[in-house]
Amino acid sequence: MGALALTNAKEPVNRYSAMRQRALEVSPDVMKLPHLPGVPFGILMEIGYEQAVVTLLTLSDGTTSLYFSNGGGVIGCGQHATVAEAARTLMNTSQALTGNFLPTYGYPLPEIGEVSFYALTDSGVLSHRANELVLQQKKDALSPLYYKGQEVITAIRVLGLV
Repeated sequence: MGALALTNAKEPVNRYSAMRQRALEVSPDVMKLPHLPGVPFGILMEIGYEQAVVTLLTLSDGTTSLYFSNGGGVIGCGQHATVAEAARTLMNTSQALTGNFLPTYGYPLPEIGEVSFYALTDSGVLSHRANELVLQQKKDALSPLYYKGQEVITAIRVLGLV
């Protein structure tokens, strides 16, 4: 798996938006994803940076992808054992924190310095937004999920996938 090759100036934004929207609308039944009522079958963690938004997607079947709003990214990272283990831990952590999410029907990108979490459940998408510094200082209920997400990103980077 290598970085996605994106060449057209408009293509990165369009491809990113399409992939992100597809991830937020994924159906566990259509995708045959393991899921239980009220338990997330997928997590998106998005971090707003000055250069781009970084989107991490993990699904209950081990699917793991990382992509960037300014183009590029990798899909299929979950086939690597270290990424798969980190993603499994992220999904398990999300289950314990589901009560900290609220139902949502809009999916705005995070602002610079902000982190958005989207929990995909059989009853709809739930969300939580927080300042990244507050998460790093472990002063937000979803700080553990933020750190588990960072472990997935680190596993992807250590493998040289991005």
